This record gives sequence, C-alpha cells and structure tokens, in this order.
Amino acid sequence: MLAMLPLATSFILILLLLNPISASTNNTTTLNFDSLPTTPSGLASLPSPYHHLHFTSFSVFAPRSPSFHNILTPADRNCATSPPNALLGSRQGGRVASFGIEEREEEKEMRKQGLQPWFALKGFWVKPLDFPSEGGAEVRIFVRGFKSSRYNHEKEDKEEDKGVLNWHVDFPSGYHEPFFADMEKYSRGQVWEGLRKVEVEAQFGVQGLDWEFCLDGLVIEFKEN
Repeated sequence: MLAMLPLATSFILILLLLNPISASTNNTTTLNFDSLPTTPSGLASLPSPYHHLHFTSFSVFAPRSPSFHNILTPADRNCATSPPNALLGSRQGGRVASFGIEEREEEKEMRKQGLQPWFALKGFWVKPLDFPSEGGAEVRIFVRGFKSSRYNHEKEDKEEDKGVLNWHVDFPSGYHEPFFADMEKYSRGQVWEGLRKVEVEAQFGVQGLDWEFCLDGLVIEFKEN
C-alpha cells in the first residue's frame, strides 16, 4: 500500500507507525527526589514548590547515608526504591504530612504553562519505619485526597464525589519491602483525580500513635487545558 502513495505521504505514515501519536493530553510524572542533594546528616528540605506541589511535614532523606547507621534499623535501608533518596513523613508541629497545590500563584503559573491547576494521584511506594512487634501491633497508613473546588465546579461532579477520598493499608509487624499503593487498583473504584491536596498519615497500635514512614516513586498526572 505504501508504494501506491506519494513519497512524502509514505514517509509520514512510516513515522506514525514507528512513533504513534497519543490522543492523551496528560502529563504523568514520577517523582523520585534523587536530584535533591542531602546534607551530611542525610536529610534535606524540599524546595517549594517542587514540580508544582508544596510538601508539608516531609523531608528528603538518604536511608543508606552513614549518618543513619546507628539510627535506622537494617530493615529500613530499603526505603528508597530508586536510591539514593526517598521522603520521610510524619506529623510535624501537629500537621499531617501532605502534598498539594496550595498557592494561587502556583495555580496561575500552571495555567500559563497550559496545565489545569489540579492533579491525579496514580500511586507511590510506601512503608512504615520499623516498629515494635509486641502484642501483634501494626501500622496503618491512611491516604486522604481532597478535590479542588474548581475541578468540582468545572466537572459538575455528583455530590458524593466531592467529599474526601479515603484509603488505607495495614502493615503487620515484621520485615517489609516498600509497597506500591496503586490507587486505581486498590481504592475500590475511587477516582483520585482533580485533587488539590493529598494527606498521608501512619498510625501505630490501637492508640493510633503517630509513626514515621517513607515514601518514594510518587506518580502524579497533570492534564493540559
């Protein structure tokens, strides 16, 4: 068939076959935090914003840094699924660890770049730091998604879709590899898109004590206007 077409048309068709054009206008990004330099302590703060997101109660940390040799247990050296860095999260000053688009100026900047000022959460790697095993205790990690009011307005979502999205995963005592929280697969049909903020919180035991956790490979998606 190609032989029957003009040369220029044939060339274009070949290019399309080799490099098909996606109909999607989405921008999926995986944040690994590995380009952020840490201090000799093995820790660092995140710039704000970082890929349009503001991170609260998170620190960049390098779990294999010599500074953690006598602090982290060997079971937690695997926190970074893409070494050297991961995020370390916990409550700080009473604030739950979160990331989101919080500033009007950032929304304006995203609009200028042709992006809608909200995001979709696709998934991330997560695990709690090592914890005592007495009494069959476990750590539950909660994830809460808050939708943008602008997204709700533009999409005319049903009233039940405008509330807070909730999901959790339990970690029994013992050794753990990081777990990939695939939000579409595991959240029973909830659509984690149109978000302005996501909170992640780890609670230990029946008393729900705040517990540190590590997070890496954060997969988010921005959509073009």
